[in-house]
Amino acid sequence: TTIMLHTNGAMSSQSMARIQALEIDNSISIPEAGVTLLKDAPHEIYLYEGTMSHRDICIEINFTEAAETLCISFDLTLENQAFINLITKLVAKVWPLHSHKSVRDKYAPNCHCCLEKQEELRKDTSSHPLSKILLNLEEATHLKLTHSGQFSHSVQEFQYCSQSTHWGIVYLHAGTRQYSIDLTQVYSLHARVDIFKGRPQTVLTGFNAHGHKILELAQEGMSALHQWENELKTATPSR
Repeated sequence: TTIMLHTNGAMSSQSMARIQALEIDNSISIPEAGVTLLKDAPHEIYLYEGTMSHRDICIEINFTEAAETLCISFDLTLENQAFINLITKLVAKVWPLHSHKSVRDKYAPNCHCCLEKQEELRKDTSSHPLSKILLNLEEATHLKLTHSGQFSHSVQEFQYCSQSTHWGIVYLHAGTRQYSIDLTQVYSLHARVDIFKGRPQTVLTGFNAHGHKILELAQEGMSALHQWENELKTATPSR
C-alpha cells in the first residue's frame, strides 16, 4: 500500500502494510501516514488499475479548487476492507483516467514573466536558498516536514538519507519514504527557533507567491539556525 499526498508543490510518499483510517468529525485521518483530509472538500475521484499487480487499485482524490491531490494505491484485500468502505462514501462519480488533470497544472502561473523565471529555476536550482540549505543536510539528520493545502494536511518525521534534484524539484530520500519540494513554488522563507515538547527545534517556513504558508521543515536543536539565516540573507528565490 502506498500513500502519496501533493499540496502546493510539496509531496510526501510512503509505503505501509495496510491502511487504517479514522473518521474524526469532518475529516478522515490516516494516522500512520500522518495524513488528514476534509470529507466535504470539493473533489474528483479517479479510480484506475495499478501498474504493480492486477489486484492493485489506485484511488486519486483531486481537490478541484486547490493544487492538492491524494493518491492511494492498495490491494483489494480484507485488511484494507474498512478503508475501502470508508473511502467509497466520498465517491459521487468516478472519472476515467484520460480526463485526469495533473495537479502541477493547477499551480502553473499564467504570467509570461513568471513562467520564464520558473523555467530558469528548473534548469538551475543553485540560486534558491532552500536548495543550498537542503544540500548541507547531514545524513541521518532527523527532520519533520509539514505541508498543507486548503483541504489536506501532512506531518512527516523521518531520518534523512540522501537527495536528488530534477527539473526544479528536490527529492529527499528516507528508506521506503520519499519527499519532494518544488522550489519554483517557494517564493520566500523564514527561519526561527521553536520549543516543541520542551526541546528546541529550528524551523524553516516556506511561503508561495500569494504569501500563504505551504510547508515547514524542522530540525532538532538550534545548530542549523545560523547557517539557514545566512543562506536566506545571501540568496533569494527566483521570481
